[in-house]
Parts: sequence; structure tokens; C-alpha cells
Amino acid sequence: MKKASATTVIYKDNQLYNITVNYKGDFITLLQYDLNTPPAPYKYSCFKDLYLTVLRFLRHNGFYTGKVYNFSAVWFDVQFINLNNPTKIEKFSLPKDIVKGA
Repeated sequence: MKKASATTVIYKDNQLYNITVNYKGDFITLLQYDLNTPPAPYKYSCFKDLYLTVLRFLRHNGFYTGKVYNFSAVWFDVQFINLNNPTKIEKFSLPKDIVKGA
């Protein structure tokens, strides 16, 4: 497994459009959808499922990211950019009991 120093996720309305990792200074795109060209990305029922899919996607591609335990939650080194407000970079946590093996 390779540790990504940063992971950026671009999403909109619980749909993943891009996952890119920074590994040793190289930006590696793991997932990319076009906004205007089919097929459209899968729409998740909630943001938690989208977040867990990002973590699984990293693992299945041989990457992992840093994490911090705080406030009974796990904060992963993942930056989220919502296409509804692309000028803001967001960070989210997941409850410890949801993240298996985190």
C-alpha cells in the first residue's frame, strides 16, 4: 500500500466526479467523469456512502491516506470540493464505529 499525501474528491449531489491522489508529488487520477458526457456517475443515497466508497476506492487501487482520531470520529486526509460551490474546500469526518479497520 502506498500512502497518498493528499486526496481530492470532486462531487455534486452525492455523485463522485473525480478522485485524485497526490503520491510523491505526482497527481494520479483514480476516477474521472465528465459533467456533460455520459455515462453519469452513480448517485449515492447519502454522503456517508459516497465517503466510504472513496476510502474503498483508494484501498482497491493500492493507496491509503492519513487520518486523525478526534471527537469520537475519524478525520481522513481527504479534501472535498462540491461542484455547487467549487471555491470552498471541505473536510468531513466519519464516526469511528462506521469505519471498519480505520
